[in-house]
Amino acid sequence: MSIDCKSQAKSSPTSKLLIVDDTAGIRQMLIRILRSERSYDLQEACNGIEAKAKLIADDFDLVITDLNMPGMNGLQLMAWALEHRPGATWIILSGFGTFETAIEAIHLGAFDFVPKPIESRTAFRITVRNALDQKRLRDERNRLNTELVHANSLLHERVGQLESACNLLGDQAEVIADDLQRAERIQCALLPNSVPQVEGISAAAVYRPSQRIGGDLYDIFRLDDHRVAFVIADAAGHGVSAAMLSVLFKTRLQQFNNGESPQHPAILLERLNEYLFDECASPGLFITAAYGVIDLHKSDLCFASAGHPPMVLRRTNGDTEMLYHTGPALGLDREAKYAENRIRFDRGDQVLCYTDGLCDGWVEGQRLSAEGLIQVLTEIDFHEKDALLSILSKASEAREGRAAGDDITLLLVSSGDMESSLDNTSPKHSSSTPSFKKDASPASIMVGSDDCGWVIRIEGSGTWAHSATFFERAKLVVNDDQPLSIDLSGCSYLDSTFLGTIHEVVTIADRRRINVELQGVAPKVLDEFFELGMERVLGHLSAEDRPLPAHMEALQRQSEGVVDQDRLLRAHEALAALNEQNRLEFQNLIEALRCERLRSQDAKL
Repeated sequence: MSIDCKSQAKSSPTSKLLIVDDTAGIRQMLIRILRSERSYDLQEACNGIEAKAKLIADDFDLVITDLNMPGMNGLQLMAWALEHRPGATWIILSGFGTFETAIEAIHLGAFDFVPKPIESRTAFRITVRNALDQKRLRDERNRLNTELVHANSLLHERVGQLESACNLLGDQAEVIADDLQRAERIQCALLPNSVPQVEGISAAAVYRPSQRIGGDLYDIFRLDDHRVAFVIADAAGHGVSAAMLSVLFKTRLQQFNNGESPQHPAILLERLNEYLFDECASPGLFITAAYGVIDLHKSDLCFASAGHPPMVLRRTNGDTEMLYHTGPALGLDREAKYAENRIRFDRGDQVLCYTDGLCDGWVEGQRLSAEGLIQVLTEIDFHEKDALLSILSKASEAREGRAAGDDITLLLVSSGDMESSLDNTSPKHSSSTPSFKKDASPASIMVGSDDCGWVIRIEGSGTWAHSATFFERAKLVVNDDQPLSIDLSGCSYLDSTFLGTIHEVVTIADRRRINVELQGVAPKVLDEFFELGMERVLGHLSAEDRPLPAHMEALQRQSEGVVDQDRLLRAHEALAALNEQNRLEFQNLIEALRCERLRSQDAKL
């Protein structure tokens, strides 16, 4: 029997809350506010010492504590609990006189603070709900990670490698990179490692992650003795949000499709859409997906698609047609409806599913159209063993060797007896969030001058590792009132740290009224300028490229092996200040870096 989100909420355990305040009236007021909405398990403590005893004796989902209390204040209580009784989420109550201390608590990991007196009961209840929702998501992520570690020997090996890397670096900033890599590996571990044994059905798949943390996902599984289902999905955006969205999608897909009577494709997508909208609604957060069921007894394919690129149907006689989406992407509109199409699927017929990374960059700066993809695929025999690798090869040739800007996943399902194979390549390092490995960047920075001024040339992939070196030399040139040209003709990629650093250099030059130009910008890098709203930088693109100086020397990276946390922080703060979308994308990383800087300063004291 299927289980929907609402029934899950009703059957879930009651959340346990601890309210700590030395004023009985405030405690009772908070209890009345919370009990007016839900039947929480509410306990109270009149000071930090009593709260400490309760935390030792019992587990709590959420602690709401005042800061200014005799004996043991709220900050001391939270610091003790984080070390001895971790697991609870914290909300801080703060009067005007303790505002700065409340901010310090946020830096230590508190979910939020609420000023006293409480002006809006509704806002307070929403804050409590959000804090509990965050804890549930965090607990679910930890549970999934634990299950995967125990279930997959390969993941054991990767975790061991990550632990070794952490020991070598010995820097707290590495924890940020490790979390991102674990998210990648969790997402990759969700992919199937075998094709279900159903006579008359075979499948082949190729999964190729880009340098960014992404949200591509596919699966093929047996429903009964004559029906096989397949799904392919692509979470929007980059970073942990996309990876976690794909994890949640896979988890809910399995739950909603569990039972004696699996859901019809359209109904399944509608339920997934409602869940994602209710639980994860956020600007720019959505997922495209295509879901199909092949019935061997009826020789048909029933499918529905949520904003996903069109599937390609190849008939036995060679005829090819596109199967377009039947509704919008998941998570955008709670009331969205999805049509369901049923077509003949005879022996020898094949259906190809793919994510939109396949279509990027076929024409420089443009995307391949559905009709263009049909033309390309007519040259490939899907029955060949390496058909999917041939498609990837053509895509790479069309990009002229440039790295793919997004994950690429191909899934080919055939009605017939063909050899099945699933090729899931291990994920690479992230590009949207800096990686802190010593060998993360193959870039080199060259510098030279002539009668026209100075030139700094970035070759390869410009990442955080070389951003400080670039910034110091560029700032030196600008502060000396010399014109500067930044040559990117040999640069294939810039990560967010390097992008933010370039924005800082241009900003300093504008303030000093020094001419700075960027030349040879590759389409992929230019897209990043537009996507991040770097209008100031776009205003410095050169009309034509100037010749490079006859003699240029390589700049040596400063502080080899050391993460420049201040450079990471300043670069991302510069990007976050450009627009609201950037602020939301980088706020977690910025807060983590600020917290780490405070800890480093405290350690020095």
